[in-house]
Amino acid sequence: MEHAIFGQAQSLPRISPAAAIQYRDHMEELRKQVDQELSVHPEILSLLGRSPLEVMLTNHKNHVRFMATVFRLNTFNLLPRTVAWVYHAYHHHAFSYDYFPVELAAWKKAVSETLDPEAAAQINRIYDWLIDHHADFVELAESGAYSAGLQPLESQDKMQNFLRCMLENHYRECI
Repeated sequence: MEHAIFGQAQSLPRISPAAAIQYRDHMEELRKQVDQELSVHPEILSLLGRSPLEVMLTNHKNHVRFMATVFRLNTFNLLPRTVAWVYHAYHHHAFSYDYFPVELAAWKKAVSETLDPEAAAQINRIYDWLIDHHADFVELAESGAYSAGLQPLESQDKMQNFLRCMLENHYRECI
């Protein structure tokens, strides 16, 4: 039986095109703000385990690109599997699971301080949902259930091409 979070993600409120564009247009500013806040967080070393700070910064680059795509396409069904996979992958690299709510709160703060209030409210509803479901993502990451039912891609080349297109915001190529 599939975890309830998969169905819940599909009923998340849609992000307006204007809010998605604002997020996309401010990606670098948002990322830099999150990088700065977390780089000086008093518990950052324990949250990262033995991972270097550069791994966290790379995560932020990937996060902002991925979320911009999710917001642009309103593809919230991607969130449970992808977020659980991220939890699993980064925890495997010694990140504490406690890192993720701290990171997500930093994204919320950056969004609130950077985007207009209406856009920030729409975007932050999604970040609130992610924070509220932290325990579900840990459970999925630990159990490996995030990958249940996924069809493998035909080749590694297709997977790499899809990831490149997604990170470069080539939405039509992804579809």
